[in-house]
Amino acid sequence: MGQNLRVVFVTPEIPPFSRSGELAEFSASLPPRLLGLGVDISLVVPRYRTPEGGLLETVRDPSSLSVPMNGDAVKAGVFTAGVGDVPVHMIDHPKYFLRDKIYGPAGAGYLDNDERFIFFSRAVTELLGRFDPPADIIHCHDWPTSLIPVFLKTHYRKAPAFEGAATVLTIHNVAEQGEFPPESLVWTGLNWDFFNHGRLNLNGKFNFLKAGIAYSDLVNASGAALGRTLLTHKGGHGLDGVLRERGGSFAALPSGSDPGSWEETARSYIGLYEKALKIKRGD
Repeated sequence: MGQNLRVVFVTPEIPPFSRSGELAEFSASLPPRLLGLGVDISLVVPRYRTPEGGLLETVRDPSSLSVPMNGDAVKAGVFTAGVGDVPVHMIDHPKYFLRDKIYGPAGAGYLDNDERFIFFSRAVTELLGRFDPPADIIHCHDWPTSLIPVFLKTHYRKAPAFEGAATVLTIHNVAEQGEFPPESLVWTGLNWDFFNHGRLNLNGKFNFLKAGIAYSDLVNASGAALGRTLLTHKGGHGLDGVLRERGGSFAALPSGSDPGSWEETARSYIGLYEKALKIKRGD
């Protein structure tokens, strides 16, 4: 099960060197179970400069990434490490990730979080274009990684490395959606038609999570209870309509919150990945 399936798991959090909530525990727990079931899995995360991260043995990739940002080419470093047996690629840029917190002080995000995570998503996409063999599944999590599916279906839609890759977006916390002023669009390199047609726009703001829902091949909620809640007006926090539109390409999978259920959760995600690939192929 899972043999020869190549998955890249993109997350803004993974313990011990970046942690703010349940997403971190999920990011640490699911990949090794997938690896144990035969999935070829690797992680991509920002390289935060935390004390825990400083203890991690990393190797710097001698080549750097050139990340398009508002007409400029911004350089990013790449470091590799291992969390257990799972390889981790870390996107390095001190301007964006040399911070005391992941997202900002409690109750207030950094004012440049739009720029930071647009940069991260675009850098990840540039990095994935180098993978040989290429990924089958690019698994994104919550609003900080939600623009990766957008970039893959716009700027990189003709890139050979992504011809067979399907995207999965998992929602863990719908209350945090990555809402920013429309002017944040300038960092993406997309024109205003994308905003005006509503796929990136919610209530007049650039909504990263809505964008990811609109552009991912498959969307899922981490947990059946959350999945039911997301489809209600109150629980969907304004995204219930776009999620209902997904129909059969929206799913709710076990969250793995029970320590004994992680293998079952991993098997469910392998099934989800296979479904995403069928959607991608139009089967």
